[in-house]
Amino acid sequence: MHDVYICYDEEDKIKADSICHLFEQHKIKCWIKSRDYYSGDSVDKISHAIRNSKCMVILYSKNSKVSNPVVTEVDIAFSSGIPILAFNIDGTNKKGDLEFFLKNKKFINAFPNTRDQLALLVKDTSEIIDNPCEDVEIPSNIYKLFERKSKLLKYAKIAIPIIVILALVVYFVIIPMGQHTTDDGIFSMNITTVDVKDADGKYFYTVHGESNNLPQNSTLYFMKTQYFDSENNMVYEINTSADEFRFGVIASFDVPQKNITHVSFKLVDINDNLICEDEYRL
Repeated sequence: MHDVYICYDEEDKIKADSICHLFEQHKIKCWIKSRDYYSGDSVDKISHAIRNSKCMVILYSKNSKVSNPVVTEVDIAFSSGIPILAFNIDGTNKKGDLEFFLKNKKFINAFPNTRDQLALLVKDTSEIIDNPCEDVEIPSNIYKLFERKSKLLKYAKIAIPIIVILALVVYFVIIPMGQHTTDDGIFSMNITTVDVKDADGKYFYTVHGESNNLPQNSTLYFMKTQYFDSENNMVYEINTSADEFRFGVIASFDVPQKNITHVSFKLVDINDNLICEDEYRL
């Protein structure tokens, strides 16, 4: 009997095997095709393994997002009500065939802070299968496998023309089409984690995030944070300066309720024009 079904594309097999090893080091039993599926086995063995798991962890990447077998496996888990957790191993965006299935699922990015993100993956998965794991150790070989390494210097001759092309696209295609920008260019954000702690009857939420191209005068931009319950009712709202993005912690505050299921984030300018938005499921 297993706890977790690991879903991946064959191009990401090495990383999938390392996640399996990491899970099982922390007493999370896995089912993975590279080990548990043999040539000659019926394909029903895969669907049976998915439906009999407590959770599916998908290694989300440029390979898996366009993989028909991966889409089929995620569809089976989604249709069967199996909890799905996505681990983004290469920074690929969420658009594509899997977007519908993963829209409201928890997304964990492998970077920045790769070691912490791998630990978060283990902890969140252990909580989903109702076997919480507090002490998580990440072996250096696994950490280094997922760590993003800069190749800008190595591929400078390729990178520079690409940057020039992208700049032309931004200023002659995206902006004319109506993309909202800050004074310093297009801003993007990603909410990485939302921590919740119970303290004297109140629930203390800490929102962690990362940004790209934060404007110099970030005080002219504001973050609208809205908290919703399981019936999609907004139970709390707070506005903060976008300057919080500089420190990795976007907001920290008390909410007098525990039944928060998801948080909506919208970055707007001083005229209330939407710059970008994100959503995080707890």
